[in-house]
Amino acid sequence: MPRKQGDCQGSAKRAALVLMMSVGIAIAASELPASAGTTPVTAPATQVFRVPATPSGIGSELLPAADTFIDEATPALPAGSTAFLSVQSLSTGNRRSLIRFDLSAYSTSFVVTSAALEFPVQQSASRTIELRRATSAWTEATTWSTAPTVGAVTGSAAGGPSTFSLTVTTDVQAMVTTPAANFGWELRDSVEGALVAVQTQFPGREALAKTTPVLRVSGYLPIVDTLPTLPRAAYGLRKMRNVYAGAAIRVRRSSDNVEQDIGFAANGQVDYTALATFIGANSAFVRTWYDQTGNGFNIVEAINANQPRLVNAGVVDGGVRFTSTINQNLSAAATYGLASNSSWYIATATRLYGVPVLGGAADGNGWYLWDRTTATNDLWGLKTVNSGGARFCLQTRSTTNTNLQCSLSTTVPTTGNSYMVAVERVFGTRFGIYVDGTSEGASVVGAGDLLTPPIMRMGSHSDGAATTSTNADFFEMIVLGYSPTNADRQRIEGSVAWQSGTQGSLPLAHPYRNEKPR
Repeated sequence: MPRKQGDCQGSAKRAALVLMMSVGIAIAASELPASAGTTPVTAPATQVFRVPATPSGIGSELLPAADTFIDEATPALPAGSTAFLSVQSLSTGNRRSLIRFDLSAYSTSFVVTSAALEFPVQQSASRTIELRRATSAWTEATTWSTAPTVGAVTGSAAGGPSTFSLTVTTDVQAMVTTPAANFGWELRDSVEGALVAVQTQFPGREALAKTTPVLRVSGYLPIVDTLPTLPRAAYGLRKMRNVYAGAAIRVRRSSDNVEQDIGFAANGQVDYTALATFIGANSAFVRTWYDQTGNGFNIVEAINANQPRLVNAGVVDGGVRFTSTINQNLSAAATYGLASNSSWYIATATRLYGVPVLGGAADGNGWYLWDRTTATNDLWGLKTVNSGGARFCLQTRSTTNTNLQCSLSTTVPTTGNSYMVAVERVFGTRFGIYVDGTSEGASVVGAGDLLTPPIMRMGSHSDGAATTSTNADFFEMIVLGYSPTNADRQRIEGSVAWQSGTQGSLPLAHPYRNEKPR
């Protein structure tokens, strides 16, 4: 992976760059508009902006949970379970179909970015099919006389020889957000009452699975919204809270030191298109990583030379990249407001790209992934140590300068690998460390001691020395002011692991090893 910082200078034009996952697209210099900023920026003969493959949204293909059709000609008779559905326009016997999908697997916080109802046509006419949301309950024994109430038209599609496809994104989002309002849809001909019957037939749920209607849903789950209590802080390169309206990061362009906020794309990930347009073939350094909880605990580095990197000469590093440069860090301006007797939990997704410097359990040496900003009695830090080999260590010390200790992992951190490391304090019980969803180390020493978590500093020890500064990419961090339940902890682990690509390292029995939380 490239590590050398490259700058690009001059006065050519830069147009919006089209991004492809993992693959760069070259744009001729003549197509590039003038760069913003006081210093002209010269593009090379070809300009390339490349990003790594970002995690795709959650996609599902759902089969109907219930469906039937109702016939005006026989208003008291149900069609019941049937291998086909019917939509018909006829003055003496219109037909309408009802269909519903089970969306209960989705969290009410799930953000639907696209949804389409598709059904293969068995018998088709050149008609337009209208879709209306059902607003009351129905069953497969429902008749024309007992039909559910329906709302206004929410979609329509012109008939064709093969497949109808109706966009239902807004409807599905409403059904996911309010599960009690999921009564499915009614489908009817847009012009009922024809003198000669015109009918559209399509397979029902009792037909072969490959020919039944399907609901295709894509979206993402903002992990913060699934938790019972708002975290103290949440930093990520994706949207982690649905109501958060701010940017993900603020970056500085290497060529002219101009800064810009970068927000989120529709898929919930960092807006790499906006980043590409702003950075071009230059490098980008992170000045601010915004706290998405709304608590305002942004982590910042105002000194240019001390800022971690996000883009290296037009190539995204993959995460917020810290190097062993002296004093490279991002720091909060205040403590997270945790009491000396608080329980807390911190999940960190990181990738090491150098050979870790190993300290001792009771010293200030080794790579510090995060630490305090100044040396005080109260100590919490995540570092690499040598304890029969390389290990992760949650290093803590109480307010009274006693019980300096290290909760050790059994996992050996190695160069080039990504890890989801979580640390926890259950006041009065233990300090603990989890790696990729497995509890690996705990200590009861001083568990009841008072320890007021100090201001956090990401990327290096409080002394800022090169030997205590980490070479690692950070993908995200979530700070809870309490100890989560097992279910909440696993949901965080699954969400963070899928975002950072470490889901394959979760335990075999972990509920989110094979699919993202949704």
